[in-house]
Amino acid sequence: MATVIIRKPETSVTDKDIELVQLLSNGAKRTTIGLKMGISVRTVEDRLDKLRARLGCNSVPHLVGDFFRNNLIE
Repeated sequence: MATVIIRKPETSVTDKDIELVQLLSNGAKRTTIGLKMGISVRTVEDRLDKLRARLGCNSVPHLVGDFFRNNLIE
């Protein structure tokens, strides 16, 4: 079963979105992600929540899986 990450035509994924999910998929904690990206932990959580909502993902693992399936991260 194929999953398409872009569920709405107007939805796009930014380089920052890809960086965030890549770090998360590599096992980085939200605090580490915040330090590497120069943002607060709360901003990391907000970005994840908004990204999940924008792409129609129910959970962070679902989000990471979609990025993998669509070759946005390795």
